[in-house]
Amino acid sequence: MIWHLRNDGREIYRGSYQGALAAAERIGVLYHLVSVEMGGKSERIMVPGRGFTEDGTEIAARLERGWSITPVAQLARRVAA
Repeated sequence: MIWHLRNDGREIYRGSYQGALAAAERIGVLYHLVSVEMGGKSERIMVPGRGFTEDGTEIAARLERGWSITPVAQLARRVAA
């Protein structure tokens, strides 16, 4: 499957899903949430780049507002409708 990395409708990358994640990380628009203990309470903060748990499982990535990763076929269906 071919994927797009888009910013406000402009195509930035086209290729594999892993490639789209890597491109977003290089550009600096990919983040993940981390829970941190601060002053006795837990807070969640956004950390740049991809994140992994201790067992190697990838933490769900988030993109900055205006950015998206979608299958090319999904965009083609929207245009045709």
